[in-house]
Amino acid sequence: FRLEYWDDIGYFKDRNKMEPKFFADAHFIIKEYNPESVLDAGCGMGQRVLAFSLFGVQAWGFDISTFATMESPFPIAEKLRQGDVTKKIPFVDEFDMVMSYDLLEHLSEEQITPALQNLKASGKKFIFSICFENDKNYPLDLTHKTCWPREKWEERIKSEGYKLLPVPQSLPFAHQMVVCEK
Repeated sequence: FRLEYWDDIGYFKDRNKMEPKFFADAHFIIKEYNPESVLDAGCGMGQRVLAFSLFGVQAWGFDISTFATMESPFPIAEKLRQGDVTKKIPFVDEFDMVMSYDLLEHLSEEQITPALQNLKASGKKFIFSICFENDKNYPLDLTHKTCWPREKWEERIKSEGYKLLPVPQSLPFAHQMVVCEK
């Protein structure tokens, strides 16, 4: 995704601003799961990476958009890399927690299996935030490619060897989260 994408979604209007939701997500995940290391797949400009880093967690991120990772206004450039989740992930470490927010629904059905396999190889626990088929925001983003209800996403994730875990209802945006482990 180039400048036009980020500009079209209004990202650059307040690009130096950190929305409270990123701190809320990080705070909850730290409190609930206590990870020492996290990987944000599809990190955009790295807001969650910054939030976790400020809370003292080793945090890294990657995004398919070179523009997003190179133009991040936050002081975390060394923690961001360009990478394609359907190919080799640009980190060799195994992370305590791998997160992807609003990533999987941007992939074609054919890309989902390699993406889930690559993510699984990179972590121990996983949080997938997915805009499901019945989500009112789904049709607003024309870059969404795979439109499935929660049940189909959960079945697909399980078919790749993940074990689904209960979603804590206090998790911000719990209605669109799938939590799992290897």
